[in-house]
Amino acid sequence: MRRSSCWLDWWMGFRRNIFVETYIRAGGTPDSARSYVSYLRRADALVGDIDKVWRKDGRDALVGHLERLPAGAFGSERNRRDSLSAIRRYVALLGVFQSPDKASEDMHQIVVAEPILASVDVGATDPEQIGLLLKEAQNLAARYYAVTGKPLGMTGEIAELAAAETLGLELAPPRTAGYDALYRDDGVVRRVQIKGRAVDPADPYRGRCPSIKCGDLFDDVLLVLLDRSNMQLLEIWRSDEPRTAERLAFPGSKSRNERSSMGISQFKSIAIRIWDKATGPLQDAWITPIPPTRLGRPRP
Repeated sequence: MRRSSCWLDWWMGFRRNIFVETYIRAGGTPDSARSYVSYLRRADALVGDIDKVWRKDGRDALVGHLERLPAGAFGSERNRRDSLSAIRRYVALLGVFQSPDKASEDMHQIVVAEPILASVDVGATDPEQIGLLLKEAQNLAARYYAVTGKPLGMTGEIAELAAAETLGLELAPPRTAGYDALYRDDGVVRRVQIKGRAVDPADPYRGRCPSIKCGDLFDDVLLVLLDRSNMQLLEIWRSDEPRTAERLAFPGSKSRNERSSMGISQFKSIAIRIWDKATGPLQDAWITPIPPTRLGRPRP
């Protein structure tokens, strides 16, 4: 008895063909899909079976397990970053699947009627195209949250688009080390790393920032807070590389010192708010000095 390719995916490892079909129907290119699959194979080998871990412990535990692995396990920091990006995209696109026999019917719950990015020029970076892309991604995120009750695993990508459109940033080429965008003004160029977190608007400062890698790779770091139900922009906070590195190195927290991650409230203590939903942009957001940081007895 012959099985479909989707069934073969289920029994022979992660659901490669389902992922590729869903990704392409959602507007991705075959070349990008093949690249994602290569990194998914790496992740699958590291955890034993990504679908088995997913079914047993949940998708958040799967992603968390891979996030805690050192770069050496992936072969390099770049491989680690790309593998994590692939696994987040995988669980985002396939997150509503409950069993292999429901895969085909459930696929339609998260794929938009018209392909995502269908009206966006590949490689475009002008504000109009970025705004269109952001709107489509947010619409998909809202539908995904309505179906699953969970944020879509595209927080980082949507945060970059939202920051670029709102602050007039120039997005960096893919896989640029250390920063995600450039800020240009009167000949001044600043490298900007962008971190996004989907939060509850009623309690936006609960939780942790994504990992921040320092080492003279960026000038400013932005924390972009998004409404987890629809990925709409709530607030943007800015800090710089020296203050961020100092806070992460301050002793007392394993998460800070070893995983380069701090609480949102901790990031706020070394940052200034440069945009919020209620007031919009703040005057002179990029040149306003960040107040001195007091590092006494920080919370973990």
